[in-house]
Amino acid sequence: MGPSVPWKPDLIATTFVPAAATPDIAGRFPPHKTIIVQNFPLLSEFASREGLVPGGTRRDLVYVGGIAEARGIIEMVDAMAILKREKPGICLNIAGRFLNTSLEERVRTMDGATLVRFLGWQSRDEVSSLLSSAIAGLVVLHPTPSYQRSYPVKLFEYMAAGIPVIASDFPLWREIVEEAGCGLLVDPHDPRAIADAAIWLSEHEGEAQAMGAAGAAAVHSRFNWSHEAQKLLCLYARLAST
Repeated sequence: MGPSVPWKPDLIATTFVPAAATPDIAGRFPPHKTIIVQNFPLLSEFASREGLVPGGTRRDLVYVGGIAEARGIIEMVDAMAILKREKPGICLNIAGRFLNTSLEERVRTMDGATLVRFLGWQSRDEVSSLLSSAIAGLVVLHPTPSYQRSYPVKLFEYMAAGIPVIASDFPLWREIVEEAGCGLLVDPHDPRAIADAAIWLSEHEGEAQAMGAAGAAAVHSRFNWSHEAQKLLCLYARLAST
């Protein structure tokens, strides 16, 4: 999550006010006793955009995070097999670790895996470098209840980096992506849809750059940790005055 803010356990213990990460979670508590503090990125990690690779020279997709079936790894690799036949030259960079060895063994034998660079854990600087050369960031998590009701940090990190997103078409995520105009929504179970989105973005450079810029603007104006941290500071000030 973002940087720490002053913690006052004595106040929290005496006046419990839930700080929920999403509106769905907040809905489980009394509205007058609940605040929503969302897990948005730090602006400081994306402060400089001078190193961005020009749009026409971007050739890669990127996924950042743990590698699991429910996070769309099978569909992402199957989409790369489609791109291998129809749009050669596009690769997928994955910054993250497999969550189990049997899945890794299975994925590495898939046809599309020849176009995937499994980079393992990457530092924040290394992730920023990967994002700077990407056509789009993938966040095609499966429609499990927890994913459908939560905001994935990687979605906002892709936006902050100024690249379009290819995201699962969940109602909660649709509100973000469509309002910001920052990417394309797909059925996460459909590799064809994922591949088509990647092809479209690679062939429509102007529109892709506009989506990336729109996402960055949305993060800078709203979806950032500085904005959320103020909610906690205001909460602590209110508790301290009671």
